Order: sequence, then C-alpha cells, then structure tokens
Amino acid sequence: MGYVMITANVAGATALTPPPPSPTAEAPVDPYEGGPQSDTPRPLKRSRVAAVLTVNAGLAAQPETAAACKRFQPRPADVSQYFARAQRVSWNAYLQQGDWSPCSAQGELRLKDGRIAQWRIQSFGLASLRIDGANHYFSCTQRCRITRLPPRAAELQGAPRAPAPPR
Repeated sequence: MGYVMITANVAGATALTPPPPSPTAEAPVDPYEGGPQSDTPRPLKRSRVAAVLTVNAGLAAQPETAAACKRFQPRPADVSQYFARAQRVSWNAYLQQGDWSPCSAQGELRLKDGRIAQWRIQSFGLASLRIDGANHYFSCTQRCRITRLPPRAAELQGAPRAPAPPR
C-alpha cells in the first residue's frame, strides 16, 4: 500500500487515509532487448578503445567456482583486443546461442571518441558493453579469445549443470 496520510476530521479525531493511487505507466520495451528487433544488433558507432580505466577480474557467479574464477585475469590490453576483434551480436544471440561462463571480469573503459563505457567479459567469450545507457553484445571466435582463461573443466568443477535440451 505504501505510505499513509494522517488526516484530521471535524471532530478532531484522526484517520489513516491511503495515498491517492499513482498513475502506473509500464516502462516502454526496448526494441533491441525483448522487443521486435531483438534479433538485430543495436546500432553502434564503433570506436576503438583508448584506455581501459578499471578491471575487476576473477568474478564468480557462484561460490562453487570462486577459486577457479580467480584465474581469469584479463589485462587492459586483453580487454582492448577483445573489443577490437569481437563480433557484435543481437540480444537474442547473446542469450540463446552464447557459451555461458561462471567466470567474468568487468570494468570501465574510454573509447577514442571520448565516450565512457562499462564492460563485462565472460571467460568463455561473451561480452557486453554499455555505452550512453544502451547495451551492446559481443561474441568472439578463437582469434579474439582472451588467452589467460581457466581451463573449462576446472572452472566448471562443482558448478551446477544445465539441464539437457529437449530432443
């Protein structure tokens, strides 16, 4: 119900009155994330990375993989190289076709055109870049993978297994 207003009536007694209902407007659906263009990468004016400002590496999605994920330590040069070579993908491709990892690194970078972006790279090769409030998604082939990755078997040891896809 939210907060209540205390009001006094003519006889001096008080009563609790619920607040007036606020208009509820549904947030507009992002056309590139859940909307009609979810299969299309969001338009992006590509700009090279000028500087990687922060790197928080070795992040684990689950406590069971924390020790293995500490080995995922991309350097600023690795982050720059990843975004120079990675392929842009749609939101749907990022969610459905990607190879998800329990380990990641994230931080902030500055593009050569001066914009600041927040980045996140998963150790198996998916990434996201948030520029001017919009998310952009990436995937890579072998040529752009960060080489200092934990071995998959060690990284996944102890991690819950995904259910098998239906046949």
